[in-house]
Amino acid sequence: MKKRAAASWLRFLQILYLVTLLFAIVPYGSVHDPAIALVGVLFGTLAICSSISPLRLELRAPLSWTTVLTGTIVMAALLQTLPLGLSHPSWVATGQILGLGSKTISVAPSATIVGLLSLLLPVLAFATGLIIFQKDNSAQTLFRTMAIIALVGAVLGLYEFSIAPGQLLFQPRKAQMSGVSAFFVNRNTAATFLGMGASLWYALLLQRLQKLGIAGLQGLLLRADGNAYRNAIPTFLAFLSFLIMIIALFLTKSRAGIAASLVGIFVTSVAMLQSEPKLHLGFWRRRSSIISSAVVVVALLGLYGSQFIGRLTDANFLMDGRWCFYKGLLAAIMERPFTGLGFGTLRYTYPAYRDPACFSLDLMLDRGHNGYLELAMGMGVLSLVVVAIAIYYLGRLLLIGIVSRHRMRPVPAAALGCLVIAVLHTATDFSLQILGVACFLAAILAAGVVASCPQRKRYRKSPKLKRSSA
Repeated sequence: MKKRAAASWLRFLQILYLVTLLFAIVPYGSVHDPAIALVGVLFGTLAICSSISPLRLELRAPLSWTTVLTGTIVMAALLQTLPLGLSHPSWVATGQILGLGSKTISVAPSATIVGLLSLLLPVLAFATGLIIFQKDNSAQTLFRTMAIIALVGAVLGLYEFSIAPGQLLFQPRKAQMSGVSAFFVNRNTAATFLGMGASLWYALLLQRLQKLGIAGLQGLLLRADGNAYRNAIPTFLAFLSFLIMIIALFLTKSRAGIAASLVGIFVTSVAMLQSEPKLHLGFWRRRSSIISSAVVVVALLGLYGSQFIGRLTDANFLMDGRWCFYKGLLAAIMERPFTGLGFGTLRYTYPAYRDPACFSLDLMLDRGHNGYLELAMGMGVLSLVVVAIAIYYLGRLLLIGIVSRHRMRPVPAAALGCLVIAVLHTATDFSLQILGVACFLAAILAAGVVASCPQRKRYRKSPKLKRSSA
């Protein structure tokens, strides 16, 4: 009875987790306060409820690293809100006039505290995902659910782009549509989301093809029996889903988003096609995965990337407002390289460092359009070390899973591709600052880490036989 009650409780938590992710992703990526508050309450409830569940030994290290690295950032941000007398001299008079606490490192301490919520919620999504989906079958369920959510977003985005361009989530669109945006307002944000979804479906497609093998593929093409049809249907559905994701991705018209996604798909392909190192295959056989993956990326560019290539070669590319934006961010970083100006205070600090010689910026001035520069501006350059450690640790875990876990390989392979997409696109946009995208990535990474840490079999020691004295 206890085991049945525990299983029912775990199943309830898993359903609540998936519902919470839907609330985070679907309504425009939860960019409005009511949605953020609801997601915060739900993830907080999940964290409390899941904390009483035992965590298997192999996942304790990832959870501990998550706690330590997140705690480091949170403590540093909270120190910025204390009256330590380390504020920038130019902000003292301004702080007195506007009531923004001139004795604190952060220009706007309240904004720093509120900004921490955008950091903590994806971390909670990752941590609770590790606990609630800590078995292989559960991790596969989470992985496939994320793929289905991404596919629904792609289909909805294509519908709006081709049939109802004046709508967004079946509501009147406030801004003119410039590309597929899926569940989100911004097409660049949608590019990150759709690129990660394409990596998921590509891993699932390659898994189906690897299971079939050459003989299976020949059977699909040459035989028309029932077994061939049964094998063909899931393979065809995986291919169709991947194709839909790719078409929606290119129709976002996001240069950086498409480029980062192609790199992520390439990484996923290499990870899925990589031969086992213990087989000691020849030079070309070992590198066939890289060559095959490069052919796939080039083929995708040839089929759907003409507009993308045209935008990259556009003469106005170097005049993009981001480059002007980055000059101001770098100036602010050089001013306070170690203490920063306050986590989450870009809207208050950036105008003072904006270059007046720059042309008018057609960009949102409350986000940095480069997550690394914005973080360094807010918390100092040392905060980037924490980010680098987190990326390295996650990447290393996923690589171990790719090499050691043949049956579960699609999960860490796709998760690694999604991590690459997020790391690259963050350098030119603010997609990960959108709560829905960050939680989507956190769930995928949680599934990837679980799949990379197999449960060790523990055998009971057999009792030693006493020697006879005879």
